[in-house]
Amino acid sequence: MPELPEVETYRRQFNKSVKGRKVVDVELLFEGVVRHPSPRAFVRRVKGKTLGEAERRGKFLIIPLDSGDILVLHFGMTGVLHYLDPDEERSPHTRAVLKLDDGRELRFIDIRKLGALYLVKGRDFSKIPELANLGVEPLSREFTLKRFTEAIGGRRQQLKQFLMRQDVIAGIGNIYANEILWEAGLHPLKSTADLSPEEIQRLYKAIRKILKEGVQLRGCSIEEFLDLYGRPGRYEERLKAYQREGEPCPRCGTKIVRITVGGRGTFYCPKCQPEPG
Repeated sequence: MPELPEVETYRRQFNKSVKGRKVVDVELLFEGVVRHPSPRAFVRRVKGKTLGEAERRGKFLIIPLDSGDILVLHFGMTGVLHYLDPDEERSPHTRAVLKLDDGRELRFIDIRKLGALYLVKGRDFSKIPELANLGVEPLSREFTLKRFTEAIGGRRQQLKQFLMRQDVIAGIGNIYANEILWEAGLHPLKSTADLSPEEIQRLYKAIRKILKEGVQLRGCSIEEFLDLYGRPGRYEERLKAYQREGEPCPRCGTKIVRITVGGRGTFYCPKCQPEPG
């Protein structure tokens, strides 16, 4: 699933290459990709409109139109967004195409059909509860050590699952949760209630460091992610734990092991990230 660094990559590239373009036509190859309003209304309200400056909230890409409507994209597990010439071969998993006034196309591609497009009036995100209820942005000024400590206080939850709670911290998914915990030297099953002040500080610093690196390297393409221009991100080269089962830990040489937490593959070093208790 595209996480914060991948969606931030889309935001930056969109604002560089697509912002200000007019949508001359809309093609829905899979009408189910539009979750609100109806597919017919979506096409009518997007066609002929100019795309404004994109924002990002968590894993959502938010694009205002000059009509006052806002286009919201959520990429699900396998969604990608490409800005391509019309003669470039279309993926069989292309679900929606916005044809632009520069002759190019903005294509939403999604193998598993879990991604979604929404069109809302103003900033009324009530039709998208996952967006309306997002927590703090971890790379923002609002994400301070004090606020993070307060968010942990009183909770008793496994660290891996806590990091992926979008209503607490927006944008962290499975890949970066694994990398953050490795960086902080904390076991994924350790409880938030058992963290010392020093461990909370290590975790806070790891969140900001790993996500910043992910953004700088245009995301991670170990899964299906490709950037707006169809290029892979480079963060895969930095992975220390995720999908590294059986490989030596870059810090101590112990073999990385894999367990399942919340139904998701979880990777850690048993020496650097000792089991709780």
